[in-house]
Amino acid sequence: MWLDRCLPDDVVDSCIQLAAQHDITLTAYCSDRIFCKAIDEHTNRLLWYKEPTPEPVGDLATHLLGSVEAQKLIFMAPQAVIDVVRPGVEAALAGR
Repeated sequence: MWLDRCLPDDVVDSCIQLAAQHDITLTAYCSDRIFCKAIDEHTNRLLWYKEPTPEPVGDLATHLLGSVEAQKLIFMAPQAVIDVVRPGVEAALAGR
């Protein structure tokens, strides 16, 4: 099950940096909680899916790295933006 596997801190850190570079929302699924930098229209979409309420924590790197294990990260933005940044994100994370 995906909840049994945690992402390495270097992958989490890379995703945090990529989200910041592209000014897109990143949500981190950590056990039964979801963390984000801030609440926005993208994090609010998760409520429709009956996901846990995203918790804004400010700097995700400070909150997560070395202290909270993340099982899943989701980049959230309008589809047109995701389509543009996806190849770069995939290349940056290839083989990890």
